[in-house]
Amino acid sequence: MPIDVDSQDTGHIEIRPGARTPDQPTVHNADDAAPTNLIDRPDDPAPQRVARATARARAAQRDWLASGVDARIRVIARARRRLFERRVDVAEAISRETGKPVAEALVAEVVTVLDMLRFVERVAPEFMRTSWFSSASLALWRKRFSVAREPHGVVGVISPWNYPFMLPAGQAVSALATGNAVVLKPSELTPACGDLLANLFREAGAPAGVLEVVHGDGAVGSALVDGGVDKVFFTGSVATGSPGGEPMRRAPRALRAGTGRQRPGDRARRRRRGARCPGHRVGSLCERGPDVRGAKAGLCAERGA
Repeated sequence: MPIDVDSQDTGHIEIRPGARTPDQPTVHNADDAAPTNLIDRPDDPAPQRVARATARARAAQRDWLASGVDARIRVIARARRRLFERRVDVAEAISRETGKPVAEALVAEVVTVLDMLRFVERVAPEFMRTSWFSSASLALWRKRFSVAREPHGVVGVISPWNYPFMLPAGQAVSALATGNAVVLKPSELTPACGDLLANLFREAGAPAGVLEVVHGDGAVGSALVDGGVDKVFFTGSVATGSPGGEPMRRAPRALRAGTGRQRPGDRARRRRRGARCPGHRVGSLCERGPDVRGAKAGLCAERGA
């Protein structure tokens, strides 16, 4: 069964090149074997598109919060069931857009998201419940205190191309469960995976505007940071995500940045000592392509004379 990110039919999801919604650019799959999708930006500038998406999210967030945590968890549970029913099709869609093997997309992304959804279903009700406790101080022994958790409001999620389904899903789901609305900016290299995530929640009964998707390059990410969201989840390069980088230095105070830098092992030292480290070479394979879990350093014992 194909995956259609533009279909309003709840029976299936299908990625179709050229799919377009009024506020989104046209997506063209340039090469199914590599993450080289191209974006045709619409005529209106990125700040205007982001502002409209943020306004829709903010309007929807009030009712979403008022619906209560139990109602939100029911939506998340329905999204999990629908994802499980079409897990292979979703993995194939991720594979077509990123070029990673279907098996890797299934295990590293789809199965991981299913586990995230189940975890949120289990812990969110207790996490959002108001906690009451008494003071240990004799001066306040007759007093009781409470801790109530409130959502930020509208959360922006800027996600990369290497895990275009798993990473934004984990950040968006935690935000949605706690009563926030989300504006997701997927990588311009993997735009259809962002639509796929939004459609799963739409089909699960999430109200319109609760999970908005805006497409484009870095200009859209900058517009999202400057667009009045209350918190930003950013996963990307060190240069962009560091505190002094642009546009992150203009981000809201509530900023969660996940950056990574791969450093090859000390091959020069290994060559000088003449040591062979086959295990290091195998571990370093994970430094290539989309995975960032490769070996960071290699320690090789010197060979005896």
